[in-house]
Amino acid sequence: MKSALRFGILTAVSFCLKLSAQPVITSSDMPLVDSIYHFHTASTVGVDFSQTGADVVWDYTSLVETGFAEDSFANPASTPFVYQLIFNNFLYPAYDATHAQPGSDIVLPSQIPFEVTNVFNFYKNTSSSFKMVGFGATINSIPTPIQYQGGDKIYQFPLAYGNMDTSNYYFEVNVPTLGYWNQAGQRENNVDGFGTLNLPNGYTYDVIRLASVLHIMDSIHIDALGFTIPIPRTQTEYKFMAAGELEPVLTITTQPLLLFTGPETVIGVRYKNEMNIDGIEEVSQLDFSVYPNPASEVLTISNPQYISWQKLHLINSSGQVVITDISGGSADITLDVSQLPKGAYHLVIQNNDSFFKKSVIIN
Repeated sequence: MKSALRFGILTAVSFCLKLSAQPVITSSDMPLVDSIYHFHTASTVGVDFSQTGADVVWDYTSLVETGFAEDSFANPASTPFVYQLIFNNFLYPAYDATHAQPGSDIVLPSQIPFEVTNVFNFYKNTSSSFKMVGFGATINSIPTPIQYQGGDKIYQFPLAYGNMDTSNYYFEVNVPTLGYWNQAGQRENNVDGFGTLNLPNGYTYDVIRLASVLHIMDSIHIDALGFTIPIPRTQTEYKFMAAGELEPVLTITTQPLLLFTGPETVIGVRYKNEMNIDGIEEVSQLDFSVYPNPASEVLTISNPQYISWQKLHLINSSGQVVITDISGGSADITLDVSQLPKGAYHLVIQNNDSFFKKSVIIN
């Protein structure tokens, strides 16, 4: 009886310890202002987003890289003044943003006669949430700050396995010579898994998985015609998040085949752009000559033996890829390093399945 009781206690303790090892994401894990985060994009073919649960091993080492992307975050004080009146103003504490992110132009159906360009998304990071409070955009040539009623709660803290939350937002804006545009959105967040994530660049992360479903209804009212055009759509993001990484290390984006209904289809995949350089052989000057070293403006990579290569990466001391060249070939190449922070870097050259590195100083 005692043995059985002891076994039960040990099993329970082991189970609790296992669960306690899962990551917990807080406001300190959010992006930093005046920072740029780099990502690989990957093919959407064959990506399985159905696997989740407790203590899962997600193996995404077979992702096929297709390109690069980045997120950048600025101080709201650096945005156009008209936006700062709302999003950088203590008189409006609910909208006094901590982050401004340059966004993409909003593409509306061709029959909608107005444009939304030069977008800045504004976020507020607090101990309880990371929330989008509105955006600024040029609408038919007029810079316009747009406040959300409510807020699009991207993350509610702490983010831990089993947590769920829902938020709602709404905005309406008059469009000169057209009518008005409003949007109602609902975000449903569900931290539906935790475990280990393996990526193609050799990195492994302890992660939680957040399934974030956004239901959006755009309504365009055209005064001249006297009717409103409804445009419903749904989008889901599966975000794999690790403590201390500041951005999701893997994001899989899906949408229904018919925008708001139909089978869920992967439309985007991106993962953190960094490389594990442990074990990569340091090449000699006879293989690749790098000069000047230290460099401050331009770094030249000389290839005296005309070795054919496919990719070249410049990696900072944190393992983040800051420059990538995929032109390949066997000729010499120059890199503009004038905008890089001073410090130690590694130049990694890929030749088929082989990698070589050289140490570089930027000053």
